[in-house]
Amino acid sequence: MNRSRSAAPRTPLASTTLNVTITDLVAEYVLRHRFENDGSAPIEAVFTFPVPLDAAFVGLRATIAGETLCAQIQAKRQASETYDDAIAQGHSAVLLSTPEPGVLCTNLGNLKPGESGEIELRFVTALRVADRKARFSLPLVHRPRYGTWALEDLDRPRHDFVVEHPLSATIRVHGLLATAPVSCVTHAVRFAQQDDALELAIGHAMLDRDLVLSFDLLQELPARACLIDDGDTALGMVSCMLPPAPGPQRPLDLCLLLDCSGSMNGDAITQSRQALLSVVDALGPHDRIQVLRFG
Repeated sequence: MNRSRSAAPRTPLASTTLNVTITDLVAEYVLRHRFENDGSAPIEAVFTFPVPLDAAFVGLRATIAGETLCAQIQAKRQASETYDDAIAQGHSAVLLSTPEPGVLCTNLGNLKPGESGEIELRFVTALRVADRKARFSLPLVHRPRYGTWALEDLDRPRHDFVVEHPLSATIRVHGLLATAPVSCVTHAVRFAQQDDALELAIGHAMLDRDLVLSFDLLQELPARACLIDDGDTALGMVSCMLPPAPGPQRPLDLCLLLDCSGSMNGDAITQSRQALLSVVDALGPHDRIQVLRFG
């Protein structure tokens, strides 16, 4: 969720645009969040959003009232002091932090009345491959969670099902998956073939669910390598399919540790028991298993 420090409750996040380019098994995507201040006083917009744990962050650029700002990596305390000093002097500023794994927090400060600002974030991630399917999954919404956030109170996400945040997305698929059957179970998608690429478009959606694409792999994928520009440097990624293990499978020797302490009462111990039985059902006649109880 996002919110402002102004007195009247309003939602500065006006819209979000997502552009994804999938080349072979690598996805580069750009998230653009547009903020607007329709109030009568300057505000600080705070937006906390999820990101894939295995995604690499490769750049941030912000445009506020026609001025473009580019990100510089600084130590946490120094970055906070630089941001606070800019706000105190009446300037616009942007602060991006990672308060905990899988979460990014963006502060867009001193957005004046009638002004708009846009934050552009670039990421790179690999598609997951299993059971002859390649899967692109992008978290776009926080959900209620148990436990406590390791966040400051202002940065902690709030949940309001009444607030709507518009989303539009374009996904272009090149290379190995351009001709593969694809499905999207999370959003209504329009498909179009553009030369040697497949283009998927999502319009009039909301930031109320994750985006998931699934590609059927009709043949074995060849090994590929690619470089992704990251300013003065580059990210390298190699993908390959491992050949099946030669020769007969060897018997397994498994040792499982089952937590039976007091904290496992109820559903937790029931689910652990079901998981243990599932493992037993998958064993062969020559496999051996030992179960140790903890607690």
